[in-house]
Amino acid sequence: MSVRWTQKAVADLDSIFEAIAVDRPRVAERIIRTLLSHGQQLLTHPHRGRPGRLVQTRELSVPRLPYIMVYSLSPSFIDPKPDVTILRVLHGAMQWPPKEQFH
Repeated sequence: MSVRWTQKAVADLDSIFEAIAVDRPRVAERIIRTLLSHGQQLLTHPHRGRPGRLVQTRELSVPRLPYIMVYSLSPSFIDPKPDVTILRVLHGAMQWPPKEQFH
């Protein structure tokens, strides 16, 4: 079982860090560590999040932070628990899924 981060998810983390670090670099570091930790926790609790708004996804609201991790699960060939792919890390106020998904 593994946790993989897509390029978009990593870019989301970079954007979150950059936006916060302008004024509060230590807070930005702490938030990124928390997000990474919650991603790793999905290894032991892959169904922790709720069913996602996009087909075959799940969404984990990060406690005490305004972020949602969108992820998918796929069967592992080695472990009975599924592999986790983190697709996006979004601010809860963002439109999700994007309106372009519906056109």
